[in-house]
Amino acid sequence: MNKFCRTIFVLLCLMFFSLTLVLAQDAAQPSAEAMEAVIAIEDWAIAPAIENLSPQSTAQSFSATVGTLYCFTKVVGAREETSITHTWYYQDREMAKVILPVRSRYWRTWSSKKIIPGWRGSWRVEVTAEDGTLLKSIDFTVE
Repeated sequence: MNKFCRTIFVLLCLMFFSLTLVLAQDAAQPSAEAMEAVIAIEDWAIAPAIENLSPQSTAQSFSATVGTLYCFTKVVGAREETSITHTWYYQDREMAKVILPVRSRYWRTWSSKKIIPGWRGSWRVEVTAEDGTLLKSIDFTVE
């Protein structure tokens, strides 16, 4: 009887250890939802200045003599270091592409573009994730 009890005890211990190992492996595996890109643009603006990590005098239309414009984006949801890209377009022609690092779940960043007075008309900045997914398209005008 004593040998039988020890055998049962050993079998129960092995079963418990195996179950614990399987549960630990399942917990360590990220879910499909967690693996999806969850990066998003929470706030954005085009502005002629950035001060104290915030865009100043934001608008949708700017004078051709503005000099430089900034595209500000507040990125949320990054689970690890990644990057976004600001691609500046003037009348559907790519004028600049700027890759910006994102180093935390809440990250403010911006790019800039010098505006020549002759570049009047429609502009946009497309903000894309590292994998090329379009996160935001920001339209503005230079008059």
